[in-house]
Amino acid sequence: MTFRVELYVYDLSMGLAAMLSQQFTGKHFPGIWHTGIVIYNTEYFFGGGIQKLPKGQTPYGTPVRMIHLGDTEIDQSLFEEFVNQLSNERFRFDQYHLFDNNCNHFTNECSLFLLGKSIPNDILDLPLEFFNTPMGQMIRPMVDRMMGGARNPNVNVPTSVSTTSNNSSVNNSGGVSGSNVSPFGSGGGGGFGGGFGGNNNMNDLMGGMNPNDLMGLMNNPMVSNLMNNPNMMNQVMNMMNNNPNLLNNFMGNSNFNTNNLGSMNTMNTTNNTTKIEKIFEDPQEVYHFNKANITQIINKLKTTTSEEIIKNNSENLIKLERYLNNQINKLDNEILEMIELILRNSKENESFPILDIIRLIAINTEYSNFILNKILPIIEEKFILNTTTTNHANQLMILRLFCNLFDKYFSNQLIPSNTIKYLIKNKLTIIVDFISNTINSELEGIRLVSSSLAANLSLFLKIKNKLNNNNTNLTDEEIQLFSSMLEFIKLEKSKDNLQRMLFTIFRLIKNVENFKEEKNTLKEIAMTLIEVNELKEVIGKAYVNSGNEEKQLVEKTFLSLLF
Repeated sequence: MTFRVELYVYDLSMGLAAMLSQQFTGKHFPGIWHTGIVIYNTEYFFGGGIQKLPKGQTPYGTPVRMIHLGDTEIDQSLFEEFVNQLSNERFRFDQYHLFDNNCNHFTNECSLFLLGKSIPNDILDLPLEFFNTPMGQMIRPMVDRMMGGARNPNVNVPTSVSTTSNNSSVNNSGGVSGSNVSPFGSGGGGGFGGGFGGNNNMNDLMGGMNPNDLMGLMNNPMVSNLMNNPNMMNQVMNMMNNNPNLLNNFMGNSNFNTNNLGSMNTMNTTNNTTKIEKIFEDPQEVYHFNKANITQIINKLKTTTSEEIIKNNSENLIKLERYLNNQINKLDNEILEMIELILRNSKENESFPILDIIRLIAINTEYSNFILNKILPIIEEKFILNTTTTNHANQLMILRLFCNLFDKYFSNQLIPSNTIKYLIKNKLTIIVDFISNTINSELEGIRLVSSSLAANLSLFLKIKNKLNNNNTNLTDEEIQLFSSMLEFIKLEKSKDNLQRMLFTIFRLIKNVENFKEEKNTLKEIAMTLIEVNELKEVIGKAYVNSGNEEKQLVEKTFLSLLF
């Protein structure tokens, strides 16, 4: 028997990082991540000690992401024996540390034990990256308080750490104990309590902060700059006004409503009884391509670039290679100008190395403006407008570049970056045309990246209506993307490609499910392009390694959506 292992991801900043990070740090941070490992319908997490609750019922709110890490044969008793050992050693209440030993380190240990692999590096690395910025320093005292960190001298460490009056807990004495314990979050600040370390929202948190911490927060140069900068305050207020749900949740409106596409279960409560109805799970994963052989790429670049450019930029090439190998953390303007020059002067059959380098640089949002304003116009002119004659290597790199321009994470609660807004508002036609021209490529690798880009785009198309003054009409691009997926999904054989194409179809029709005319338009297209038996066959190939129950759930979902 196998057990599904998931990673539930929560944003500790409650949207604050997504709203302000670009302005304050020059980089877009979608959130500050807390994670819990979910298995056996139970969520295990570290915050005020190791704790567990029924999945989806922790005080952290609604996960912004639900990542399927894999499946394991390890049963609950063996796993909890492992967890109990951790609770007595590395992950005691007094061992919590924001950088070195946090909730994400705990879930990573669990994933390694259950599956033999780590959780995504982006989640593990982001806290250190974020809290080293001025903005991170500003809100670090609040997060320390929220998580009940033992390095906070104001926290009194209890002799045992409880989780909930609901079910059970893991305590410092070892073993999983029952419900006769103190409420979650008690004992000197352990855990979240109501979501903010015993506080229900930002108002409660600010009121309950240590006066020294609060004074330090208000005297922080960044806060002072924000409060005394009318233009910046106006930007913040505009973002808040445009996101009332985020504002209500952040400031403590208990009626905050979320509609999380990634939720696996719908909870219907009547007369104090809970009925759980399984629904199709959209992983909401954003696909990026960040692996590369840097030495090989640089050597290839040197052999395909004119000797004059190489001679004039020898030092810049060394710096570029060091940056790509994470030996330096910034590219100066001279290096960026060199990259633009090489791309502009490269021949079509020699562009692969520089495009490969550009797609790696795109992962860092600090260079988004450079890529959007300087690089994309060259790529459009040289390659995208002539997709049918562009060689396979360049097609692959351009598709990867577009994938890497998308935000690292998505949820209905997060505010997309300015890059996403720009792409959807100004480059939607170009991106969809490029997908349509590559999704039926003879090379499976190109089809994989093309379907990945389609999946990324369909996630973020939810914001299209806001960018178009709440115009809910289907665009030609949405119809084209939807039709391309249905037309070529019948010919696809790769399981991964099929799943990403199915996700794209699912998202496009879910985006308009509340608009009858638009939904009917897509259903008519679907019934024209694919038959019921063909759809069932596609789902069977896409979920060939899944159990019958999951296949039937997917079939039921897509048949109800499309027919």
